Amino acid sequence: PLSKQLSALEAELLKVRREFQETSRTLDNRTLDLANLGNEIAARKDEKQYLMTLLSEYTRNQISCEA
Repeated sequence: PLSKQLSALEAELLKVRREFQETSRTLDNRTLDLANLGNEIAARKDEKQYLMTLLSEYTRNQISCEA
């Protein structure tokens, strides 16, 4: 009886460890995805600022050419 109970508990332990590892991998992947999204947002903000500067310079040049 004790050996059956021990086997059942060991099997349960293996199952729980697998679930933990899977959950841990999922969490790691989500953390990485969030970091990548943060980097993408920062890059888009930089790109936006660059384009705004270009547009501002273009507008300034157009106004000065018309004068």
